[in-house]
Amino acid sequence: MISLKQFWDGRNATPSAGSLENSERPDKCGQRNESTKRPNEWKPAWESLFFAVSDSASRAVPSLGPALSRDLSALESPAEINVGEINGAICGRLGRWSEDANHLYSEHQEELKKIIAAVAKTTESVGNRDERYTDELGALAAKLRTAADQTDLATIRKSVVESAGAVQSCVARMAQEGRETIRQLRAETEQYRRRMEAAERIAMVDPLTGVLNRRGLDNALARLMAAGTPFFVTMLDLDRFKGINDTFGHAAGDDLLRQLSAELSNQFPPPRVVARMGGDEFIVLVPGILSEAERVAAKIQSWVLGKYRIPDHCGGKVELNVQGSLGSASWNRRETAAELLARVDKMMYGTKVTLIPA
Repeated sequence: MISLKQFWDGRNATPSAGSLENSERPDKCGQRNESTKRPNEWKPAWESLFFAVSDSASRAVPSLGPALSRDLSALESPAEINVGEINGAICGRLGRWSEDANHLYSEHQEELKKIIAAVAKTTESVGNRDERYTDELGALAAKLRTAADQTDLATIRKSVVESAGAVQSCVARMAQEGRETIRQLRAETEQYRRRMEAAERIAMVDPLTGVLNRRGLDNALARLMAAGTPFFVTMLDLDRFKGINDTFGHAAGDDLLRQLSAELSNQFPPPRVVARMGGDEFIVLVPGILSEAERVAAKIQSWVLGKYRIPDHCGGKVELNVQGSLGSASWNRRETAAELLARVDKMMYGTKVTLIPA
């Protein structure tokens, strides 16, 4: 392929006499003079030139390649080739492509700088959340900001890659330490939870007898009422219990309460609830209907009340026949726990039996 300049020089030379014949004669190498080729003979070279320019531009800036290729393809081969016009059209279009490419490069560079600045800000923010990494991540953020001020993309890329690796390593260490911290917190939380549950159980248990105290009873009543479960309450009040304390001492009275509580718990295991209201008053909480209350009362009379051996002042044992009063009431689904217990307490009075030494 000859250059456009050679073609132009050949087109504008003034032919001498007989020059056409000379130009059409083969040269001493056996080839025709290229300057005398007809337009249709230039078409392959023309198309090859445009294709080479379009392909090179597309490879250099892919986003601008299609537009350039489209514009060059519009330059169809004329009947008479004017090299000056061809040269002007191609140079003008390539000039515009160069300007577009430079503008695109600048836009990408500015966008990259904004991204780097945002990453630097985020890196610094992450470091501020953990004092152990403030200095390390702060230095990386400063390095990224310095990279954003560069104009050479290769330098920017190298700095960003190095900083990204360092940030990733730092964040990985932070994540590992965070997971370890979370694991420790979970373990401690579980330990505290078990301790709290144990403390709550202790807080709801009467320390003397081992059955539920008033707080534990209220908690059990609240659960049944919230579930809407039918239940009834039986109250037991020991008769003349104060006389035991006065006669045999409080240690003997406490021993009797422990024994009686153990019998109640044996006779009414879960889901029934046994609780000590205070002093010598006990509650048996039974899920079910009130018709079963007679059986509960009969079991208390037969197996809970009766003979017990307690210590006396002389270091021996004394046997007592322990009796008490009973009252039962079913929850009517409208009253509170306090109202239900007050109603049962009223029903219990009038049935007291004296506590008689055996």
